[in-house]
Amino acid sequence: MKKTVFLLTGLLCLTFAAMALPGDPLEDPRDGNTYRTVEIGDQLWMQENLAFAPEDGNYWVYADDPENAEAYGYLYDYETAAEVCPPGWRLPSADDMSALQDYVTSDGTDIHDALIEGGSSGFEASMGGFVRSASGSFFGMGEAGYWITSTTCESDYHIYHLMVNDSAPFLTGVAGENILKEDGLSVRCMKEM
Repeated sequence: MKKTVFLLTGLLCLTFAAMALPGDPLEDPRDGNTYRTVEIGDQLWMQENLAFAPEDGNYWVYADDPENAEAYGYLYDYETAAEVCPPGWRLPSADDMSALQDYVTSDGTDIHDALIEGGSSGFEASMGGFVRSASGSFFGMGEAGYWITSTTCESDYHIYHLMVNDSAPFLTGVAGENILKEDGLSVRCMKEM
């Protein structure tokens, strides 16, 4: 009997450990936009892509369609992304993204299934695609989401990013190649709790 109670208690603790908790809404004082937030592990994340239009910097709306900004937020280059998070929030590092990935898979959940919209983590990954700045070409809206980090690769031309891909879920995770600092990716701001 004691083993059964201990096992049941352990399973309940493991189940609750990987659950996300809704955070308080975040109102951006710069433009009044309100974002849902979610507690995942010891991190507090925006549950939506940032849709702040800064006065300076490089940012795009997918296919130049304003409706896409409402659904997916803006796509920012590396330098602009480093400056756009609301006061008290910051751009996540590759280590932050890896901690997120480790936490949401700690109970055996597939990373893709944890992060997608309606997934178990509460991250609600919206597939906003990305833009190649050199050509102005947009890729992947509705199929893949790319979130920029503050971490550069050894080459200093590429950046680490989180990718969630619906067409090839096994590609979901933190990567550090093929995305240039000048390309436009979505931003999810975070902070420690």
